[in-house]
Amino acid sequence: MQVLGLCRFSYPALGGFQVGHDTTADRIAYLYDPARLEERFRLFETVALPCLMAQTNPDFGMIVLVGDRFPPVHLERLKALLAPLPQARIVVEPPRPHREVMKEILNKARHARSEPCVQFRFDDDDAIAVDFVAKLRKAVDDAAPLLVQHKSVALDWNKGYVAEFGATSACNLRLSKSLHGKGYAWGGDSWFMGVTEVEDMLQPPFLSYPYGAVKTHTSRYPTQALIDAVGPNSGDWAVFSTTVAGGHEIYAIGHRRGGTVHTFISSHGTSVTGVPQAHKDDVAALGARAVARPCPK
Repeated sequence: MQVLGLCRFSYPALGGFQVGHDTTADRIAYLYDPARLEERFRLFETVALPCLMAQTNPDFGMIVLVGDRFPPVHLERLKALLAPLPQARIVVEPPRPHREVMKEILNKARHARSEPCVQFRFDDDDAIAVDFVAKLRKAVDDAAPLLVQHKSVALDWNKGYVAEFGATSACNLRLSKSLHGKGYAWGGDSWFMGVTEVEDMLQPPFLSYPYGAVKTHTSRYPTQALIDAVGPNSGDWAVFSTTVAGGHEIYAIGHRRGGTVHTFISSHGTSVTGVPQAHKDDVAALGARAVARPCPK
């Protein structure tokens, strides 16, 4: 059984876009605008590509489709990004009707027409669980009786989440493992983290330990008192604690970086249990060990 993904990387198809254009030239100008391409590359490099490279089952193929007028400097950049992913290959096509070109490319990539070929569309800003390919293969095996009776079968996982990225780094994240009752510690960068959210996640059925930055949801959070308690030097910090519903102790944490005090909330103390990890910005090689984290000046 072959698993095959298809990614359109700013390919100027005729049709298949939510944004309409009067001419193909207009569409190409829109798709290849330098600012837009930089955004697409950043999303591809930081969101889409890492989860493909981390698949627990690497037995899949990935076609990345670009137009024949894709800027050469960006084509070289794309090749460099895909070099560590041997499952991927770039296909170059002129502008053609969307369904026609996609069908042709997928059919050409099939190894054996007599065997099942599981195909999935993968946008340049998509993310999937690291075990997606493994689960996809298992789902096909589980659906084997349907394959005998039907020429084509569709599988639909309809509980994904939308992530929004911007200057504020606010986002909603999909969790690939259930939080319910696991006692996991988890964190995220969100506009909406606050005391109420932490209280909710500490209760059944979640029973998990959230932490994160407090930005706008400051109800019952001692923002000003915390800022006043933090020292004047970059790297200074302060911690307040209180007990909330269910007898859980939670912590308000302030940390000064330059002239700004950043505020956080934690339900797991000032550190999280588990294996310490090095940070990508540290000079030391990455590994499962604690490293010094100097504060930016």
